[in-house]
Amino acid sequence: MNRLFKVVDNFVDLNNRSFYIGSQKWYQWLETIKSFNYEPPQLTGYTYVRHNITVRKRSNGKFYAIRTVNCRQRVRYLGSPSDLDYERLQNAVDELSIDDYLYYRLKSNKSRIKI
Repeated sequence: MNRLFKVVDNFVDLNNRSFYIGSQKWYQWLETIKSFNYEPPQLTGYTYVRHNITVRKRSNGKFYAIRTVNCRQRVRYLGSPSDLDYERLQNAVDELSIDDYLYYRLKSNKSRIKI
């Protein structure tokens, strides 16, 4: 499908059906789509804005969160459709919404850690 769906907070509202993230319908729907926009809830009392992200499925069937900041794409691995839940989406939004300095510092520290 070429249409980019919109998921707001914890709810998917399609023309013919609606469901919550984490439900059985959610996981069935993830198997049939290639991408969607995720709009997180805005938290009051915080100094930064939680930005929308685009979630895309790559050819390997895994999902990635993408956000463009200052003409550079930030990408975060989300996992397979069975791993994609509300908490994982929120963590991706939080990581991709921080300012440039902190984002690239965090990214460089992760690459230095060997498991």
